[in-house]
Amino acid sequence: MTRLSEYLLPTLKDPPADAEAVSHQLMVRAGLIRQVGAGMWSYLPAGLRVIRKIEAIIREEMNGIGGLEVLLPVLQPAELWKRTGRYEIDELFKLQDRRGAEMVLAMTHEENLTFHVANEVRSYRDLPLLLYQLQTKERDEPRPRARMRRSSWPRTTTGRTSGCWNITSGPWPTTGNCRSSSTTSLRERARMSRWTRS
Repeated sequence: MTRLSEYLLPTLKDPPADAEAVSHQLMVRAGLIRQVGAGMWSYLPAGLRVIRKIEAIIREEMNGIGGLEVLLPVLQPAELWKRTGRYEIDELFKLQDRRGAEMVLAMTHEENLTFHVANEVRSYRDLPLLLYQLQTKERDEPRPRARMRRSSWPRTTTGRTSGCWNITSGPWPTTGNCRSSSTTSLRERARMSRWTRS
């Protein structure tokens, strides 16, 4: 156990001058976080402990209802996003690797999750399936301010399928729309899915 005298907990008496949100002020004063740049934050030891406890609660609840945890990459091929028509979203970070291949830094992981399910689920016997992850999301926000949820907060992506998709990303639920037909294959349903976000 680390002694308090040896712990990195840089508390502040007064809130930073640029802190507008109360949550921002409290987390900085409590020594949980420090800002690196606009919309970019570092979690100090106490802040990381809070995140780990939140993750443990989410895992316990998700596993309790039969969820299976996965870990999807933040760096993804741009092709996945072009298929769903979301490549042109302004908030999406776009880049190229050294070979010139187009890549993105994922702002959400529905495309990646759908790709795997479409390729791995072969039969209705594999359903229902509940996959989830705790992963960092990257967004090029037009006005990054004191919003931890939109910075480096690990967010959840959950896909539950029983022939049709329901997606939850972050703390608010959104529903994926799909056409259901007994003659429509699982792979076709995954390709036809359109995601709507709050």
